[in-house]
Amino acid sequence: MKCSNLLNLPDEIIIDILQLLSWHDLVKCSLTCSKFNYLCQNNSLWKHITWYYWLENICPHGLSWYEYFYKLKKDWGKYMHCYKEIKTAWISIELFLKDNTTTIYDSLKPGLLEEDLERIENAIGYNLPLDFRCSYRIRNGQRLNAPGILGSMEIGTHYISEALLDLETLIQPAIWARSSLKGCLPVTVCVSTGVSQYMALSSEDGHIPGSLFYPVDDRRISNLSGDKDVFLTAINFQDWLTAHADKLKRSQYPIIKNEIYRFLPDPLNTTSTTNHIKVSVATCFCPELSSVNPPRFFYTYRITMTMDSNAPKNDMYRLSSRHWLITDSEGREERVDGPGVVGEYPLMFAGTTYSWVSCTTFKTRVGYMQGYFSMVKLNESNNFAHGFSINQLIENKNSVFKVTCPKFRMVCSLSITAGQRRVGITNLSIIGNTDNDGDSDMDDAIGFQYDYDDNN
Repeated sequence: MKCSNLLNLPDEIIIDILQLLSWHDLVKCSLTCSKFNYLCQNNSLWKHITWYYWLENICPHGLSWYEYFYKLKKDWGKYMHCYKEIKTAWISIELFLKDNTTTIYDSLKPGLLEEDLERIENAIGYNLPLDFRCSYRIRNGQRLNAPGILGSMEIGTHYISEALLDLETLIQPAIWARSSLKGCLPVTVCVSTGVSQYMALSSEDGHIPGSLFYPVDDRRISNLSGDKDVFLTAINFQDWLTAHADKLKRSQYPIIKNEIYRFLPDPLNTTSTTNHIKVSVATCFCPELSSVNPPRFFYTYRITMTMDSNAPKNDMYRLSSRHWLITDSEGREERVDGPGVVGEYPLMFAGTTYSWVSCTTFKTRVGYMQGYFSMVKLNESNNFAHGFSINQLIENKNSVFKVTCPKFRMVCSLSITAGQRRVGITNLSIIGNTDNDGDSDMDDAIGFQYDYDDNN
């Protein structure tokens, strides 16, 4: 179509076509002729563009949408490549927190100004990545008087709740100076344990600039240098934040005692149902309790048993024992059988739910568990609804049936050793060796189990 023919189209159609252009192309188009210059300033066009780039749908009084777009561009222009994704992530995070845990929402701090970020860069002597700066312009982390926005985990006496540090706290000598990692910035902290995730601000010590990770000690006796291996959590801050926001948006994390707990369901298979009793599983890799050298990977898992509210009202069952088949990625197996779960023998009837947390360790990066729970059906001759003994439950074999627990997988984060960084191996396709089932390369397996009940 010739330009003259295009100009003969009705203005409404031309504006619909112009809506397909980026802001930059729209500006170029406005320079071609007087008619396009007029149409390219159409308010509806710039309203659409302002929403597309800045997610703003209310124009301040006294400004046109064209003027408002350029006002935002002047303030946020250096972040145009990442602003929309990071702003969307924060919208998802805030909506989730408002709906599920206002204590954490109330701990969020307002964003910083550009001059604040420049002052912090001068204080630490490094430039902050643009995606990190953009996020802290929107929200300056959180106060440390609330559970962590990055989630919590509890097993036995070990409790961690990981907060997003505000930058004023971060540059305090007690936080910044304690880091023995060259060119790395602590981004999160658990107040009770001191566990932090770090972001590499430079390639010092072989780190991938912009990447986020948990440092862990090399616990081999031969390590006299105090070298740190790392469990990588993201290649850049934007990926790290948006991945967490996506999990919250999809309600993948459970809320327990008004905290976000970092249990994730296995996308392959996490539920099974037997006789109206559904068993679901979610798992969590715990880097702070793991090591790369020697290989020891610590996982927790949360099992939830629910009896359908539409089950027969007279049906009652008591869990008597658990039976596990634990397998490493190289096929080594271990069987574990024991009475009850977490020292309890839960009673199940229509509409009831019971959850508990347990843990295991592997010497491989991937491990699998599957099994079943022996349930005693209660009736007039064996009514263990109130008083019973363990032996009575175990010996009452005629009324026992198996409730299946689905096979579930535990996978650790990608790790990079100090030795790999030292020789410059930071190519993730080289580090992430895989075995025959497509998982990361494995060593040896099978560890211990420890249980606790999270219903109290």
